[in-house]
Amino acid sequence: MAEAEEPLLKAQRSGQLDIRFARPGWILGPGSWLDAFYRKPFLQNGKIPLYGNGSQLMSLVHLDDCAAQIVKLAEKGEKNQNLNIFAGQPLSQKEFAGILAKLLNSDIEHIPVPQLIKKFGPTVTDALISSIPLKTNFPALSKPDSMLYPDDASMLESLVSFFKHKQGVLTETP
Repeated sequence: MAEAEEPLLKAQRSGQLDIRFARPGWILGPGSWLDAFYRKPFLQNGKIPLYGNGSQLMSLVHLDDCAAQIVKLAEKGEKNQNLNIFAGQPLSQKEFAGILAKLLNSDIEHIPVPQLIKKFGPTVTDALISSIPLKTNFPALSKPDSMLYPDDASMLESLVSFFKHKQGVLTETP
C-alpha cells in the first residue's frame, strides 16, 4: 500500500494538492472482516475464534462512526491532514473475543498460528495476528461524545443486534 500511496504522498508533501488520508482501524460492520472471521465461524461451531496468542492490539471503529469521521476530515480537517480513524482505546484480540463470546453466550476457540497459515495463508494470518494500536494527533475530529458507538462494548452490541435482525441466527448457538 505504501508504494501505491507514494505519488499522492509526494503531491501532499509538495502542497500541490489538498490530499487527506483517512486510515481506519478495524472497521466493524456488515460484510466486513468481522463477518468472515468471527460471525461465520461462530455460526459453524458456536464458538468465537481467538487468532494467535490473543495479545495483539486492535483499534476498532464502527462503520457508521468511521463514515462520520471521514466526512469530518473532508469538511473540517486541515489541508493535507491525515487522520487515523478509531474509537476508544485499543484492546487485545483476547479481550475482543471475550466481549463477543459474552454477548453471544459462547465459548472461545483458540486458533494457533500454524492452523491459521494452513487455512488462510500467510497474508491473512499476518493481518489477523498484527498488533496495530492507533493514536491521533487530531482528537477534535474523533471526540467520543460525537460518536454513536464510542466504546468496544457498544460497537459490538450494535453489530450483534444487526446480525440478529438481518439473519435471525446470532442468538442461537448452532
